Amino acid sequence: IELVHKLCTDESMMTMFKLSYKSNRRRRRPLLLMVVVLLFLTILTAHLTNAQATNYHYCGTSWPSANSNCGTSCPLGTNEECPGSETCYANCNNCPAVPIPPPSPAPPPSPAQATNNNYCGLSWTSANANCGTSC
Repeated sequence: IELVHKLCTDESMMTMFKLSYKSNRRRRRPLLLMVVVLLFLTILTAHLTNAQATNYHYCGTSWPSANSNCGTSCPLGTNEECPGSETCYANCNNCPAVPIPPPSPAPPPSPAQATNNNYCGLSWTSANANCGTSC
């Protein structure tokens, strides 16, 4: 007990402990900074993932017309979405944002495009000879 008391009251030992503690605190700062940055990036990624994509595409006879009238939106950016002879214009920032629809799923492959090479038949020979129905 005397030895522990002497070590705890010894001025040089306390100075070494203080220096060691300060040194460890400095080493912890980069770790804390990394944790804060990772937390920020996680929150930002979650926000961006949940946000729906938008644009400012609108139909009009000219860009100024589309940007001021904000009539028919063309979220896919194609002229086919516009009525009559109007054209789809991008960056109509005076208009409200338009949600971009998610892409439609790809249609299933036709039997000719089937990649598994499995065909129906009464036997391997008849299935191989006919190659009619993919299964």
